[in-house]
Amino acid sequence: MLTAQCPQCQTRFKVSDAQLDVADGFVRCGRCAHVFNAREVLSPLAVPAPAAQPAVPADRGEIEDFELELPDFDAPAPQPATQATPPAPEPEPVRTLAPEPEPDPVAGSAPEAPAVPDPELAAFQQALSDALRAPRPASRPIEPLESAPAPEALIGDPFGEIDAGPEEALPDVLRSQRGREPVAEAPAAEAQATEEAEQEAAPAAPEDDAPARPSRLPAVLFALGGVLGLFLLAGQLVYLNRTRIAAEVPELRPTLEAACQSLGCTVPLAGDRALLRTEWSELSRVPDHPGLVQFTAILKNHARYMQAWPAMELTLTDSDDRVLVRKVFPPKDWLPVAERAQRGIAAGAQVRSQLQLDTAALGAKQSSIGYSVNWLYP
Repeated sequence: MLTAQCPQCQTRFKVSDAQLDVADGFVRCGRCAHVFNAREVLSPLAVPAPAAQPAVPADRGEIEDFELELPDFDAPAPQPATQATPPAPEPEPVRTLAPEPEPDPVAGSAPEAPAVPDPELAAFQQALSDALRAPRPASRPIEPLESAPAPEALIGDPFGEIDAGPEEALPDVLRSQRGREPVAEAPAAEAQATEEAEQEAAPAAPEDDAPARPSRLPAVLFALGGVLGLFLLAGQLVYLNRTRIAAEVPELRPTLEAACQSLGCTVPLAGDRALLRTEWSELSRVPDHPGLVQFTAILKNHARYMQAWPAMELTLTDSDDRVLVRKVFPPKDWLPVAERAQRGIAAGAQVRSQLQLDTAALGAKQSSIGYSVNWLYP
């Protein structure tokens, strides 16, 4: 008879070679449910001296009862699809042994006594054999084995090279069982559902880049329409202000006149009456001609550009400043003959006007005393 010590809780168990051959040496601790290879922690059972025999029944009375759990390890471990090797042989169920404290060895060099048949051990082995032969119930999901690490000072770490969680720390036998149970199908189903959701949420890739070209056509047409609209607006503004533009920028007058010639319009001279001033004026009677008066005035253009010839408005009043007659004279009536060939009055230029009027012909019933003159563009 041999003993095996659990590396997790340091509890010793009695094992035999027949029990170790069932699952290739793997056993489960009956106290902490830790699975380990008993062949690595075997030690011979120390048989107590004859004097210590009476104390054996008392110690065995302290053995805790346990419930025998026989997990289903019939199915082989899943093999990768790429391997061509035959599947591993089906492992046997792992036996669960009840912990039994090992009696302290007797000090001294007393000779070992032959092992005494133990009725309780025989009954346990018989019950274990009956349980193995009995039909097994449906396997229950195996929960991950999580236990506190054993103190390094007391035992070595037989799984020191495995730095992983509870799932990776299990032997191949247990991993094959966990992969065969229904509880392991939930992550696969969740992964498949997640993959389908991601495929539905992902935007479909365009099958062909050709439909993208018509989508740019409206933008191009809109841009061209905007540019054309700007040109039309600019042309309209130039047309409406062609007179002012030609007056402010005389260099553009030939261009504007050429454009207007094709459009059937003209570019007239500017006419701003506010920039025309009467520098001097006089109304006098003509000798030897009763009822005939002579009006003389000097007109000056204060603009920076040439303006068209204005019309002259002359008003005659009496002594009470009442209007006797008012008449508008076009440029051809008041301009001197020498100035009529000019298109207009140049910037800063002066022109002298002299005009004789018959008051009786104008409709004045009495001699005029006062007058006023204005320049305007009808």
